[in-house]
Amino acid sequence: MPGSPRWPCASGGGFAGERCASSAGAAVSRRPPRRRLRRRRREHRVGHPRFVTLDELAELTRRRLAARERRVVPPGPLVRAAVLVPLIERGEPYLVFAKRTDTVGSHRGQIGFPGGTVDPEDASLLAAALRECEEEIGLPRAAVEPLGALDDTETFATNFVITPWIGVIHEPVAWRPDGAEIERVIEVPFAAISRPGGLRVEEWEREGVRRPVYFFDYNGDTIWGATARIVKHYLDLVADGP
Repeated sequence: MPGSPRWPCASGGGFAGERCASSAGAAVSRRPPRRRLRRRRREHRVGHPRFVTLDELAELTRRRLAARERRVVPPGPLVRAAVLVPLIERGEPYLVFAKRTDTVGSHRGQIGFPGGTVDPEDASLLAAALRECEEEIGLPRAAVEPLGALDDTETFATNFVITPWIGVIHEPVAWRPDGAEIERVIEVPFAAISRPGGLRVEEWEREGVRRPVYFFDYNGDTIWGATARIVKHYLDLVADGP
């Protein structure tokens, strides 16, 4: 996929951010582009979810997804893409992200969920997400138990609509980043993101419209843009409440 804008869930610009990284040359290791209206940082707080095991988180996720009406963007001019939000057991629940290489044709160095645009031969959005995961990070499709899809998420700058599928990885896996597009796989404890202050928000302005932009820092990496918005949607889903 080099040279083609297929990766819809990068952290910084491009598909997932608030500005196109391929034109700005931005990477996650660099400071995100300064398009903020003002530096107004707030903590995003969820209802302090506490999960001892991955099974508990998976069961709550499945139940909450089944009980709500998902926001679906109808067919139109936006390009369809799908990503997997992978959950894995590491003594506690972890989320899995993928970091792009610095030599790929677009979205260099950015972090997002594995996935990509839908090909004509893909039977569904879920099939597209699973295919891309297998190609990008070596995750076998059979190892994933899909729990359901979060709300569709549009990008502000690049006219994509992303469908994020949450899936549990039940089998032991050995990550195999393809090296051409994906440099490494990043595993992040769910507790690190869901703790108070784990996800921060700033208010940015684009074309006269103020929007919240979410950020999460972990071990020197910054996850932001559409990827962080998807994370926020997930945190809101499993927050304490009825």
